[in-house]
Amino acid sequence: GLLWEPRFNDVAFSLKVGKISPVLKLSEGYCIMMLKEKKPAYIPSWKEAKDKVIERVSWEKAEKITAQRASDIVKEVRDGKALSSFAKEWEYHTLNSISRNSWIRGISVQDRDRFIKTIFSLPEGKLSDPLLLSDGYYIVKILKRKIPFAQFAKEKDRFYKELLKRKKDEFLSSWFAKVREKAKIVDNTSLFFPASS
Repeated sequence: GLLWEPRFNDVAFSLKVGKISPVLKLSEGYCIMMLKEKKPAYIPSWKEAKDKVIERVSWEKAEKITAQRASDIVKEVRDGKALSSFAKEWEYHTLNSISRNSWIRGISVQDRDRFIKTIFSLPEGKLSDPLLLSDGYYIVKILKRKIPFAQFAKEKDRFYKELLKRKKDEFLSSWFAKVREKAKIVDNTSLFFPASS
């Protein structure tokens, strides 16, 4: 959502009443805003805040129940129950394949990196701990890991050359810094470029 976009917040809170923002390119698209009114911060009365407080407390209780249920599912699966047996009660998907660049249906842009990191950190056959993302908990199990050796073979030479170049550059930079440190350099630029008054 937009709450997690720092640029959105920076622009939104810097706008003057009636002014229109520049076009913002955000992770989920483009945005233009106009500030209709600005209200000063205040502490609302109980009557005013009651519904929001009840909603928030209910949400937090539901969150705890869901977290506990996700942990229970992980425990049951680790004890031998099939993950797919929870499909009737919970949403269940199987991905045939995934790469680090894959788009994953149902995973938002802001959650994608955490989800991918979790998947690629799991060994084959292991189950993840419950992973809380913006729209709920995810439990992931890697059924089979297929390493793309054909692609690796194609990229191997390029990777080797890049790594070698980077190491050479690092060595030269380090060597040059040491030479410069030991050298006795005299700045004579004033002889060629007299100071202007």
